[in-house]
Amino acid sequence: MCCQFCFSLCSALSLELSAQNPSSVQKDAAAVNTLQVAIQALGGNSAVLGINDSVITGTLTPTKGSWMQPATFVWKTSGQEFRYEMQFQSSTQVFASGHGRPAVSKKAGVKPLFYHIVYGALPFHVPALVLLSKVADPDTALANAGPGAALGKAAAKVQVNTGTDKPTLSVTQQLWYIDAGSGLPLRVEYRAPQDTNMASWVDIAMEFGDFRQINGVLVPFAITTYEDGIAVSLLSVDSVQFNVGVAPSEFDLLGGGQ
Repeated sequence: MCCQFCFSLCSALSLELSAQNPSSVQKDAAAVNTLQVAIQALGGNSAVLGINDSVITGTLTPTKGSWMQPATFVWKTSGQEFRYEMQFQSSTQVFASGHGRPAVSKKAGVKPLFYHIVYGALPFHVPALVLLSKVADPDTALANAGPGAALGKAAAKVQVNTGTDKPTLSVTQQLWYIDAGSGLPLRVEYRAPQDTNMASWVDIAMEFGDFRQINGVLVPFAITTYEDGIAVSLLSVDSVQFNVGVAPSEFDLLGGGQ
């Protein structure tokens, strides 16, 4: 991975490599209904569509034995663009979408990344944004994955895949667990591709808690992240702001911003 936070964060709405024939994309009615129930529970279509950009701050606490380091974070998104900044004890790391030219900034300087890296950087920390984008996207297939459980609660599972070719379909796969009672998302499992190999990825999961309403949209203020089934960090959100007017230049690390 390009940096330790690439896989657990998330921003950018769904970015695709190619268009699909709409007739080849299957959106199972039960799966669509499950995600629509979740979107409604999170605030509803109108409230979610009203989010133009977001700025979220908080702290990352490693679990016992985790390889991750304590940090504070500032995550910014606007449409498909994202900027994820992590402040560690002795360094700062920034991962940005770059208007189609993603890059990471570390001590050694700025490193350009292959485009596929953005597939593991959707704004899962604001579940409503991802869910609404996937339901609306004509290039995304939705499948009922049956009943399940997460956080000790019964859940309905929905599998999400985007793209036409096998590598893209594989790396964009998500599995959502939607609370059978409240309709809120409990957990999402997704794949974070390695920076030089789209066919190789790390299995990531996020579990959501402490939902609070911000401008009519519920946002989780407590997130546990997992890597290959092992809990690696606890994310505690301190503040959430929507529609603050994030400058487009914030998302560029390579220059030539829009």
